[in-house]
Amino acid sequence: MACNEMSEDMRVRMEEKKRLRKAQAESRRYDRERYDPERQIMIIWGIDDVKLQEGWGCLSDAQAMDVLMEAQRTHDASEGIHHETLTCIAEAMYGELKTEE
Repeated sequence: MACNEMSEDMRVRMEEKKRLRKAQAESRRYDRERYDPERQIMIIWGIDDVKLQEGWGCLSDAQAMDVLMEAQRTHDASEGIHHETLTCIAEAMYGELKTEE
């Protein structure tokens, strides 16, 4: 297979990621529409929060967003999301990409 050709498995995984991102974007839009600052708070994590963790600057924006999406998917309200959460998820997903500083 040539470098510019994509396997069917890779194509399916990419389509699934697109579908998941679209669904999550729709969910975030719905959450923003329902947000009432008089009665609620909203905490926002961004890709820079992932990429600025020690050793994770090598992640692409898409990979950092994947870490955030996994944090959202597995969120436990009793533990919350914090920098250690993001680091653990990034290590589980992309451990081989971590750069030594």
